[in-house]
Amino acid sequence: MRIDPESLRALEREARRTGSPLTSLAAELLEDGLVMRVYPGIYLRQSSRGRRPALMGHRIDVQHVVETLAAEGGDLQHAAEYFGVAVGLIRSAMEYYADHREAVDEAIASDREFAREAERRWRATPGPATA
Repeated sequence: MRIDPESLRALEREARRTGSPLTSLAAELLEDGLVMRVYPGIYLRQSSRGRRPALMGHRIDVQHVVETLAAEGGDLQHAAEYFGVAVGLIRSAMEYYADHREAVDEAIASDREFAREAERRWRATPGPATA
């Protein structure tokens, strides 16, 4: 693969700025670009739990769209209204899910386990002392 010199210099600058290995950064940016081209309105956002596919312009993860549609019987229009987004974004999220079902399902399971563990720790913590 050939990269024009100006783009390569920009990539090198960004790798230095972020402390990322050049090849890792290039692979990440290539993945970002492919996701945005193949699934219009979807991007990979960085979160405390890693990179996640989300609706462009929102912090709504694809997995949340999937969970909402499952709970609502698959009604795309209802999900779009619930999230306050265009139905096209919901459709793109579901197209992403169709092609990445295993990864999205794993993220859903991981988040549920994370929430269960957080609740368990919270319940195990003594409350404030009463007077």
